[in-house]
Amino acid sequence: MRPIQPIAPGLLHYGALHFNASIDVPSRIAHDMACCDFTINDIKNNKIVVDFRGEGQCELVARPLIDYLKSVPAKNILVIFNACVDADTLDYQAVCIPNHMTNHMDWFEKILSVNYNDFVDQKFLCLIRRPSASRALVAKLVLDTGCDVRISFGSMGATGLDEYKNILPGTQLPLLIDGIIDRINNDTEHNQTNSIFHSCAFNLVVESSSQTDPGVWRSHFITEKTFKAFGLRQIPLWFAVPGLVAQVRKLGFDLFDDIVDHSYDTIPDEHTRFASVAQQVNQLDQQLTLDQCQQLRRSLLDRLNQNFELVKTQAEQVQTIYNTAIKDFDEN
Repeated sequence: MRPIQPIAPGLLHYGALHFNASIDVPSRIAHDMACCDFTINDIKNNKIVVDFRGEGQCELVARPLIDYLKSVPAKNILVIFNACVDADTLDYQAVCIPNHMTNHMDWFEKILSVNYNDFVDQKFLCLIRRPSASRALVAKLVLDTGCDVRISFGSMGATGLDEYKNILPGTQLPLLIDGIIDRINNDTEHNQTNSIFHSCAFNLVVESSSQTDPGVWRSHFITEKTFKAFGLRQIPLWFAVPGLVAQVRKLGFDLFDDIVDHSYDTIPDEHTRFASVAQQVNQLDQQLTLDQCQQLRRSLLDRLNQNFELVKTQAEQVQTIYNTAIKDFDEN
């Protein structure tokens, strides 16, 4: 795939998802230009859209790349972030689209084919497809509550899980709900039409960013995992980096603060924060029987539907937001 492409006369698009904090920027840019038949003069003579949509690069990760492009200098630069970034504080033009992944891989379009059913047969859903050390800790904390949970861990494949056995001793891995996820031969990973996902009252969202896992974004990076909870009409709690819940709230979603105490979102230490979320899960499990979860879901239907409709609205808007940003940049 060509990372640098013309999208209008005098305007280049730089798909920069492969940039991270450790990359050698000059070498990588030279490689990208060579494979796309561009030269440094093309950087100088064109406006450039640096596109980070779909990944969690924040302004700190982007800085070496932007500084290099400014030093060339590029004619003008617009940066598109997926992570939550305060674009107004930056010394270059930038747009933040934190809800870019509302319909990632068309998962929401698929779920529109499902007729809503308020049936509840389990209290909590916790999908942990990709394994990691911090995610193994989440699985342990959730399992140790002894709560009524439908949980997966490591379902991206049955191998490579031995390193997590010391965190999850005595647990047979992988933990599976809907089988092994085969990214090459099927689209199960992003298909939420299975009724076993819909029949849980709460969704324990394990987001992609982490404070401790190596090679993982540290940013407020809201992925489809969060939006799926709203699409499934469930009450979410988050195992995420601190401050992510506040960013979700800024998007206008009802976080059911009258039911869940999201104050864990301000706890800086990862283990302490995760333990606080698990404590919330344990309290909800003790406070509510399965029948009460069923009644709760029915009583909250209007609010759950409002979140669902907000996902739908934002999924329809994100491409327009991007297109408008490109048009304004090109014309000014």
